Amino acid sequence: MASQCYATLGRYMLEMRPGVNNALTSVLGNADLLLLQPGQVCGESREQIRAIHTMALRLNEVVQRFSSLASEMRAGEKESQAETETALPGFVATS
Repeated sequence: MASQCYATLGRYMLEMRPGVNNALTSVLGNADLLLLQPGQVCGESREQIRAIHTMALRLNEVVQRFSSLASEMRAGEKESQAETETALPGFVATS
């Protein structure tokens, strides 16, 4: 039961990844633009924008790690399927 829930969560996260990447790109781009405009943002606000920028970069790293983990899992599934097909020819439906 728990593994099914994790699998569902994993699929959902994979589906949401492009939207999350787009949002992070927007946040990073806008933060960069604000930081590149000297004199328009006061010191305290500039620090808050830097913090937003840093946190968006960290979130981007998490998404990238998840993406690489998902790729590794797919590769493992393909290997496992190939082993099963070799061990049990005729019992596994191929698509």
